[in-house]
Amino acid sequence: MSEVEAALAQPFNLPVYQKDGPGGKKFDYVAWYQSVRHANQVFGPMAWSTTIKQLTQNPKGYEAIVSIRVLTIDDTTGTVVETTRDGAGYSDITQTRAGEELRDMASKAAATDALSKAFKLFGDNFGLGLYDKDLPAAASTSATTPRQGQAPRQASDTTVYNPAQDDGGRPTRNQISALVAAGLDERTAGSLTFRKASTMIGALKNWENPVDLATAAGRVGLVIDNPDGIPF
Repeated sequence: MSEVEAALAQPFNLPVYQKDGPGGKKFDYVAWYQSVRHANQVFGPMAWSTTIKQLTQNPKGYEAIVSIRVLTIDDTTGTVVETTRDGAGYSDITQTRAGEELRDMASKAAATDALSKAFKLFGDNFGLGLYDKDLPAAASTSATTPRQGQAPRQASDTTVYNPAQDDGGRPTRNQISALVAAGLDERTAGSLTFRKASTMIGALKNWENPVDLATAAGRVGLVIDNPDGIPF
């Protein structure tokens, strides 16, 4: 178990891609298959598994919840320790030029999106820091080219909320999904500002000393109904 914790404490160093987002912005992401390869290295290929807990369709797309289950051995007692992380994902239903709806593709994309978000809940080593708006920018890259040879990203301190720095911007879909996976209801997550969501995620992401959801919410002046919360 200590070997896994040591691996998760290492700086983030996975290939980073970019995709187009709302308002012409570019968003960084880690491809799901890169996360799978990394999980095999960190946990061992036989020590983790995934389950699609939910796959639902709405008029525009699919929503998915995927759970990752990791088994480690406690160094002191020798007992098996089970750790789970859940991620929520979404994908729109696209159409071919002939008007055929690609539903199967959308359902798979929602599941892999959820899987990627679940991996990030294991901390910065799996790319959770990509949610941080204030991370230093690396070399530019295209939508299909990873950033090769870049220095590992170092997360800034986003755990303290400063109202003076809050411009009232809305949270991203990735931020909302991360907070929902942590136990916050979607309506509340969507009502936060970008800065508040970033602060909560920054407070929740520490693998060695996870902060519970209620504590993270309190840092942005939010009182939640679930006082125990679900730590990352």
